[in-house]
Amino acid sequence: MSYTYPGTHGHGHGALNNLTAVNVSCARARSVAKTFLIIHKAPEHWHARTRMVVIDGSTVGEEIFTRGRARVGGDLAN
Repeated sequence: MSYTYPGTHGHGHGALNNLTAVNVSCARARSVAKTFLIIHKAPEHWHARTRMVVIDGSTVGEEIFTRGRARVGGDLAN
């Protein structure tokens, strides 16, 4: 999921790569990710946490959003 910020002429963007969804539809997972990228915090009624993971020798932040049994996660890239 990626998002380009308005008014940046295509240069300002954020992304959550390798998006995963558990107990939630793909459409809802994309909506949660997009909301996070736009407002820089978890959507209403969702809880967010960041953990650092190593992928191919590089340390990246993984954002994890939960709501009850639903879980959405993705690697943060800016």
